[in-house]
Amino acid sequence: MSEPFLLLSSPPHDELDIADLGPIFGLSAAEVRVKANYPSSTIWFASSDLSELQQTARQLKSAGAHVRIIKGKSLTVLSRRHRLRRFVFEDDGMRCYVDADRSIQIPYSWSAAIVSGRPDQMETVDRLTLRQTAKMSSRNKSIRQEARSALADIKEPLDESFVDFYFYELPKVHRFTARPGDTEFSGLADKMKPVVHENIAELTETIGKKFKAIRFNQTMETLPPPRPPFVSGKSLNKILDETEPGLGKVGTYDLSSRFAFLAEAR
Repeated sequence: MSEPFLLLSSPPHDELDIADLGPIFGLSAAEVRVKANYPSSTIWFASSDLSELQQTARQLKSAGAHVRIIKGKSLTVLSRRHRLRRFVFEDDGMRCYVDADRSIQIPYSWSAAIVSGRPDQMETVDRLTLRQTAKMSSRNKSIRQEARSALADIKEPLDESFVDFYFYELPKVHRFTARPGDTEFSGLADKMKPVVHENIAELTETIGKKFKAIRFNQTMETLPPPRPPFVSGKSLNKILDETEPGLGKVGTYDLSSRFAFLAEAR
């Protein structure tokens, strides 16, 4: 089976021509505004035909949208998600400990990107979206059935807030996740605070000062998850599983973070 390519939105967009976007999406003007005004990266189209997606991308760009095409396989490169246990800012790089004895040093010459989120809020909206899709009055019974199946398959526990730190010098990427209760902040030295979320904010600020470039710092705390049940008329879980078996079962917030990084990383 051919590898799927994904066309991701990459907001913020320029001034959008809603009339031109309508036929591309096959949506009404009101529906296009909702879709185009979504402030986080999400999948707009998927196809194994790269030339077809490139043509769609050109049309979207001419209408003012910012988009990016990625290989579906790019999502699997980010599958390794290290828990950031502790860290030390050394002279030539940041040493990140993933367990008591194992560490990875990231040179300050690399770029960094930061994505934060509140999975409990995100998953709640994801369930609501699927529930509405499952109940919608549609002539396409298979869409309703797949939505109900996807809803039944959600077994993600509600989780705490997280921050994903992506350090990269493409094609090399290291991804670390800091969570309350998981990460020890003594590496902040005299800047360490008594409140976990203040320590995460201090860590983010310090990384911004020490690394070559912070490409973006995106928060998904108040957003619904950029994980539509269906893309280009096909179940997103099927598209993901065609990329790599089991990828369709990746957690909502994990996948959302990957979209955000891949839409912006340069």
